[in-house]
Amino acid sequence: MKIKDILKKCGGKFIGKEDYEVEKLSPLNQADEKSIVFYRGDRKEDIENSKAGLIIAKIEVENKNLIITDNPEDYWNCIINNFFPHLKVDYREGNYFKGENTTIGKGTKIGWGSYIGDNVKIGENCLIYPGVKIMDRVYIGNHVVIHSGVVIGSPGFGFFKKEGKFVRREQIGSVIIEDNVEIGANTVIDRGSVEDTIIGENTKIDALCMIGHGVKIGKNCIIVGQTAIAGSTRIGNNVLISGQVSIIDHLEICDNVVLLADTGVYKSINEPGVYAGKPARKREEYWRAIARLYREAKTKK
Repeated sequence: MKIKDILKKCGGKFIGKEDYEVEKLSPLNQADEKSIVFYRGDRKEDIENSKAGLIIAKIEVENKNLIITDNPEDYWNCIINNFFPHLKVDYREGNYFKGENTTIGKGTKIGWGSYIGDNVKIGENCLIYPGVKIMDRVYIGNHVVIHSGVVIGSPGFGFFKKEGKFVRREQIGSVIIEDNVEIGANTVIDRGSVEDTIIGENTKIDALCMIGHGVKIGKNCIIVGQTAIAGSTRIGNNVLISGQVSIIDHLEICDNVVLLADTGVYKSINEPGVYAGKPARKREEYWRAIARLYREAKTKK
């Protein structure tokens, strides 16, 4: 295809030769003269050193075929959807179990082997991959993506002792997944004990996460893989939780918080900012503590 064909579909500011021909998508460091790449950084030398025939970037460089855009990743998606749709993950609808009094909205696709329980409501234009389990009385909004192996609405982990033995406390709440949420493979979201578990609009959850019963997660949050959030914790809006973070039960985390990888949150966070360590503390304080620890360890040798 010629670069001018891409510009007709996706637009953008272009510098270079519109009649230049490209034919494939590549990483920046493996590209050749027929490759299209995207670059979200700001180092001109990275672009200058690339052999790519077309580069999508935020910055301008001389003597390159460049499409300049504020969002290279979004432009990359436009190219894939219009010129390379066969490269996207294959999806096939198939036989699945649908319970009683369950409604599924227009345009929603459900993959092979999925289980949809009783009294479930699923909105429009959702994409549910093969092997998903959605238990009774779960509500799912519009434009939700749920990847394989996800379980939504499993009983929360609640027990009490009776005559010296643990007995399960019945979990009668539900799960509400709001619009434009995406849930990664093999993540589990428990139903509430009494209150519902809620995942806010436009939140994105990675694979292998555990969301406990009665947890409420706000809007526009990112939760990275292997994170565990214990029951009844409240997460605000625009919170970014990195990989392998652990958050104990009945806490509150305010809006606009970033938790760095492997952070342990053992008390509520009421001030926006970046946090790290176990127990979680402001990033700068954590780094100072670690630096002091290493200095002391070094002097004792």
